[in-house]
Amino acid sequence: MSYTRVAPVTRTTGPSSKKGKTLSSGRLIGAPRTLDSTSSGNATPASCSNNLSPNSSPPGMEGLTRQITDLCILEELCEETMLSCLKARFSAKSIYTYAGTILIAVNPYYFYQIYNPKYTALYQGRLLDELPPHIFAIADRSYHSMLGDRQNQTVIISG
Repeated sequence: MSYTRVAPVTRTTGPSSKKGKTLSSGRLIGAPRTLDSTSSGNATPASCSNNLSPNSSPPGMEGLTRQITDLCILEELCEETMLSCLKARFSAKSIYTYAGTILIAVNPYYFYQIYNPKYTALYQGRLLDELPPHIFAIADRSYHSMLGDRQNQTVIISG
């Protein structure tokens, strides 16, 4: 299993220094992320735009948020973009979304017909990104990792 290291978060009230590696696309990685304090005392990521209305998509993401099955591919990973994506997927009756190997479920308080032997068979032996996110994909991946790596696996369900 591989893990991605996330840059540390620091709280500042001024501009941050830009240390890190610049990719060929011009995107900066490995730099410390900063949180700017707002007048209300809340902290928000400095790179995130705070001008999103509750029903809007992030800039450049209009119409795409329903199709994003993994939050890790978002250009800006902040509260607004994550919630916008989750809300768009939920309104399209897609209650599961990945964040890397983590599965996020938004409880619909409604029974969807996605928990039956047909879906169990559909997700068996598949990679996480082959089909839409589902709890059966996580279960199958954990099972096959247990068999292949001969190590215990843990699935945490929190609500």
